[in-house]
Amino acid sequence: MGVIADNDAKLNEALNSGKVLEVFSELYHPEITMVEASGDSTSGLETCLEREKQFFGSITEFRGGGVKDAVVDEDKGISYNIQWYDCTFADGRTMNMEEVAVRRWKDGKIIHERFFYNA
Repeated sequence: MGVIADNDAKLNEALNSGKVLEVFSELYHPEITMVEASGDSTSGLETCLEREKQFFGSITEFRGGGVKDAVVDEDKGISYNIQWYDCTFADGRTMNMEEVAVRRWKDGKIIHERFFYNA
C-alpha cells in the first residue's frame, strides 16, 4: 500500500473505534477544508479540529458508527468511503445516517474533505 492508502486506513480505523480526534492533527493537512453536504465549509486545521470536537462533544449516546467501504486512488490522490453513525445529541436529536466522504490528499494528509448525505 502507499502513503495515502495507509493513512486513509488509519483514519477509517479511527472512525470505526471512535478515536478520530486522536489522529486528526496527524492525518489532516494544515490547510484542510471540510465541506458539508449543505455546502457550508470550514478551513484551517485548528478551526476544523475545533468543529470536530464540538460535534463529537455534543453526542450523549453513541450506539454505533464506522466505515462500511473505502476506495483509494493513489495516483489521483483521492479516497472515498461510506461511513455511518447512530447517536443522540445533547439537545435530544437523534442521528442515524450514512454519508460518503471524498478526501483529496496532499503530502500524505487530507487537504479537502467533502461529505455527501441526506440532511
